[in-house]
Amino acid sequence: MADSQTHSTLREWRMHIRQPVTLATLAGLGLLLALAGPFGTDDLLSLPAAFAYWGFIAASTYSLGFMLADATEHKLRHRWPAPFRVLLCGSLTAVGVMAIVFVLNFLVFGFIPAGERGAAFAATVYAVTLTVTALLHILQNHYVAAASPVAQSAPSDAPPTQPAPPELMARIPLETRGPLIALSVQDHYVEVRTTKGTHLLLMRLSDAMQEARAADGLQIHRSHWVALDQVTAVKRIGDRAMVTLSDGTERPASRRYIPALKEAGLLPR
Repeated sequence: MADSQTHSTLREWRMHIRQPVTLATLAGLGLLLALAGPFGTDDLLSLPAAFAYWGFIAASTYSLGFMLADATEHKLRHRWPAPFRVLLCGSLTAVGVMAIVFVLNFLVFGFIPAGERGAAFAATVYAVTLTVTALLHILQNHYVAAASPVAQSAPSDAPPTQPAPPELMARIPLETRGPLIALSVQDHYVEVRTTKGTHLLLMRLSDAMQEARAADGLQIHRSHWVALDQVTAVKRIGDRAMVTLSDGTERPASRRYIPALKEAGLLPR
């Protein structure tokens, strides 16, 4: 399970780090710090060297923070309240950032801050990292809320609002968000299939179904859930059944869930 978590986190990191906006932001931050020259780096390094120095720090600390935040959310989202998750992630990230900076300073400048100077530096890094982690967490929650808007009150003569998309949609890339077709277990992952594509999430099927509750669906197998409005045919095969979906794929229905299919009107009683 740990290997699967690591694989999922690395995949999410690769997807984000390759985004043009991410690369442009990190490069811009590195250039801004190189020009500002904090901690005397403008006297110790040339502009290209300072850009490389601060660019490496920006990229490495961003990557570390992103992967720790992703792993923390996957592991503890349903166990710990948000403030404790932020504190843990921020603390771990701060330790990692200090290690990166100390090692880089030793390699580039040949010294590591010690004594009062080192303590002040560590306290500053911890405070800044914890603050940035909290801000990123707030922004992420705002992004999730924007992806799953709650229908607001409207005048009685206004057209009915569209139902809010399932909470699960906020977990998958924008290009694959669309009406849900099915959820299927793939090893330790859940394959989310929509009308626009598929995406793998490291989570339990039960949790995925809970986050897909806004969609009208039905579990038909211990490894499969289907959206009722995406079912095009159901064929009995002995005491089981085969469900055909709108994209042409099929999902088996086990004997245990045949009564639910009958209750939904997909099979004769």
